[in-house]
Amino acid sequence: MKQDGRKKCDVSLNDLESKNQVYFSKEILYFDYFEYHQEIRIQDVQQVTLSLVSRIYNHSDLLVQKGASPITLMQGYTKFPSMKYYFDIDILTNNQTILLESNDLIDSIPFIFALTKVVKDINDPLNLLEWIPKYQNNEQSRTKLDNYLTKEFPRLAKKFHLENPRMDKEVLKDTLDN
Repeated sequence: MKQDGRKKCDVSLNDLESKNQVYFSKEILYFDYFEYHQEIRIQDVQQVTLSLVSRIYNHSDLLVQKGASPITLMQGYTKFPSMKYYFDIDILTNNQTILLESNDLIDSIPFIFALTKVVKDINDPLNLLEWIPKYQNNEQSRTKLDNYLTKEFPRLAKKFHLENPRMDKEVLKDTLDN
């Protein structure tokens, strides 16, 4: 599900006072993305689509510099690379589609379940709502979920055409142009 315009943000039930977040209170969804602010009434949401995406995460302090070759990037990721997984959340209203990527998988679960209680049409082709709940309680659950997704995500990505891994176009463009 490769799409342009997706915003990576904190997803929460409360205002985190973050520069890039989505949260809701009562019957309003609030979108704050740096200088952009929007409010959408829950009743105007026609559908929410849930999915997953993977990203390469490096535990070292690799800084991707403009002009770095793809080989340099791969060498930088060889120290401690791992895959991290995030929710893609597509919110469809009468006049727009808002594309989000959560900053944290586990921390987003309460938001997603609260959203499913107030939005009637939830499109969940991966059946996330069935198996994600058992991983939401503690740090041990986070490790179990990471282990599960490390094993199962390649199959899910192939079956549902998910990005595995998602790479930011800006990083790829700058890297390949120089």
